[in-house]
Amino acid sequence: AVPDARILGPRLGSEVQRLIRAAKAGNVEIDGESVIVRGDGTEWILSPEEISIGYRGIEGYDVAGDRGIVIALETEVDESLAEEGTANDLNRIIQNLRKKAGYLVTDRILLALSGPLGGDHRERIAAATLAEFADVDEPDIEEVVTAGGNEYRIAVAKAR
Repeated sequence: AVPDARILGPRLGSEVQRLIRAAKAGNVEIDGESVIVRGDGTEWILSPEEISIGYRGIEGYDVAGDRGIVIALETEVDESLAEEGTANDLNRIIQNLRKKAGYLVTDRILLALSGPLGGDHRERIAAATLAEFADVDEPDIEEVVTAGGNEYRIAVAKAR
């Protein structure tokens, strides 16, 4: 919490520094439309315009709050989540290749995808792109892309 010294200075005078120290120490409570700061045996009741409330998470977490509700979101990306993100990127890239090739949304395709990606993700990509994994000798469209820090060769042909 950061009290606004420009607003509070005229009202509190030299007490502002004590208030700022108490707020920085975290001695702050939100009570309806008021913010109460306690420190050195004193209690200051402030309006939301007089103090800015922010939240800081511990390492690996992002924190946000509003109207008395605070949430913490774990921001660390483990291997499984990173692989899922790569699979989502590849799905988007393949869908764009389908579009570039002029395929209809309902057209089934043959897909060659080389690069590191787990089996479950391959199945999900195949289902989302109406693809069957195969050797594609004569692709309608082909690209080498980078996703998740790895290089992938993608070749697509319309299934006959």
